[in-house]
Amino acid sequence: MVSKKASPVKASLPDITGIDPEMVLYFYFGPADTLYVNFDGHEHVGTYLDVDDHAYVQIDLQSREIVGLMVEGFTKSVLPSHPELLPIACRAGAVAAETEHSRPLGDTSTSRALEIVFAVLMPDRRTLEARLLEL
Repeated sequence: MVSKKASPVKASLPDITGIDPEMVLYFYFGPADTLYVNFDGHEHVGTYLDVDDHAYVQIDLQSREIVGLMVEGFTKSVLPSHPELLPIACRAGAVAAETEHSRPLGDTSTSRALEIVFAVLMPDRRTLEARLLEL
């Protein structure tokens, strides 16, 4: 009997220039204080791989590509350390669009919001590749 081995996970971060910012979905689940970011606006059957204390990348089980991310402890742990994520928090419904300690969203574009997500939440390439090799 020949065993089929699953194809390896594509150990790379999505190319930000290849993502349509208008398709990116931000969803906040309050009871778990968790932010979900989906890069292409489609539901995926996948698994999450932890890449640091709060962030996980979502891997589509069929394509074996990284299709999103999840951030636990978003408003209590991550947002206080990274106030530049406030526009994402507002988009996802994690905080009100204007709060006592925030500035208005203004003209923060969806492409700029996506750049912020990548800069702050996505792990560096070496860390990610090392974790993906463990699969």
